[in-house]
Amino acid sequence: MYTVGIVGGSASGKTTFVNSLSDLLPEGKFQIISQDDYYKDLSHLSREDRKAVNFDHPDAIDFDLLVYHIQSLNSGKTVEQPTYDFKIETRAAKSKCIEPTPLLILEGILLMQNQKLKESVDFWIYLDTDDDIRLIRRLERDMKERGHQFDFSIQRYLTQVKPMHESFVYPQKKQSNLVISTNTFNSGVIEEISKNLTSKISENAS
Repeated sequence: MYTVGIVGGSASGKTTFVNSLSDLLPEGKFQIISQDDYYKDLSHLSREDRKAVNFDHPDAIDFDLLVYHIQSLNSGKTVEQPTYDFKIETRAAKSKCIEPTPLLILEGILLMQNQKLKESVDFWIYLDTDDDIRLIRRLERDMKERGHQFDFSIQRYLTQVKPMHESFVYPQKKQSNLVISTNTFNSGVIEEISKNLTSKISENAS
């Protein structure tokens, strides 16, 4: 199994990038796992207490489970991936069955913060986006998709997202194998990466 890790700041376009990439890859030959689904279960906390959790800090991620699942997939085993509901900010009741495939794509803001996970990835891509663009995208997403109020989103950005980006997310840029600007959508770059990954799929499927 060939594993690609895609990292970048909040609202840097990781989901759009991965979805566009998946449209060009051979169907059934790859799986996508999002770090977001591995946020720790907060069902024991009240809705108000969940709002205080710093989701941009590595401690918010269940890395042990994520690493275990990647190792299991690499061994040819199927895993039951948790799913996360951002509207209630805890895990959803349903899980998702993930089967082993020749290619595994991981995406998230903090993936390099776990050494075992970092070592299990073959190729790292960092999506680099101007802070102002990320802020605008995040505000639009938080209010439209996650039901957050404008004031709350701004406060969380200033007190959690921005400082955590500087401490944990941005340093991953220098550690990545490839850095791509995502200020605007670049279909040419995605097509080139899809060709390279399709070759890796063929190598790992044989």
